[in-house]
Amino acid sequence: RAIFEKPLSSFLSPPENPEGNIRYKQKVIDSFFEDGRLKCIPSQLKKREIVCEYIAQEFERDRDYPEAEINAAIQKYHDDFCTLRRELIALKLMERENGIYRRIN
Repeated sequence: RAIFEKPLSSFLSPPENPEGNIRYKQKVIDSFFEDGRLKCIPSQLKKREIVCEYIAQEFERDRDYPEAEINAAIQKYHDDFCTLRRELIALKLMERENGIYRRIN
């Protein structure tokens, strides 16, 4: 009978587990990075988000960066800096306007 008293949303999304989430993120980072370099860009969105959030930490919030500086910083992690730069923007971690990049999240 108690099952019918729970809202439907409680069955659709798992309860938040911050500690488990932190462990999962660290596991992804440990799996995809070796000696500070990204071994490959994850194809799974959730893992790609974690990798991009990790790389975004390289940049200060609310500071303007020219594209060349962004490219050089990302290239320290992976040679395909163009794809990662686009991902940072697509995931709303950075924004671009007139060739100037800014970390927003």
